[in-house]
Amino acid sequence: MVSLTNHGRFDIMGPAIQASPAFFADTKYQDISDTRNTPFQKAFKTDLAAFEWISQQPKLFTAMQQVMTMMQGSEWLVDFKALNDAASSSAPKNLSEESERIFFVDVGGGRGHQLVQLKDKHPHLKGRLILQDLPEAVEKLPPIDGVKSVAHNFFDKQGIQGRCLT
Repeated sequence: MVSLTNHGRFDIMGPAIQASPAFFADTKYQDISDTRNTPFQKAFKTDLAAFEWISQQPKLFTAMQQVMTMMQGSEWLVDFKALNDAASSSAPKNLSEESERIFFVDVGGGRGHQLVQLKDKHPHLKGRLILQDLPEAVEKLPPIDGVKSVAHNFFDKQGIQGRCLT
């Protein structure tokens, strides 16, 4: 297994940190407002955003997915049952509308491990579970029962508005 900790620390963050003084001098110390204009691009001589670049580096991309999955055992879940009960009191009574209602969107959801954990802990939640991640991550995922996987870059406008996918 490739260690993202070592790769991230030395192979990615090191050059980006070293490029930072020149980047900020070149941009007259303006706040960064574009993910394609950061010290990362200067360090790696690329126009790609960091996640796009990493997704083209198979060892780094795999390692990043593994690190995200390591959080699987963490106890991050809140009392979703109480939240679901409160949301259900104002939810549509029409069964077809209810089945389309979105309960939770995991943006940057990786392999879906946290949605699986949510479903296991709260099997009676009403509404759809949506996993969003980069196309490179979503296209390699096996189907996850009860979860809809959607390719989405979280730097782009969110396609889920209200209770439906747009």
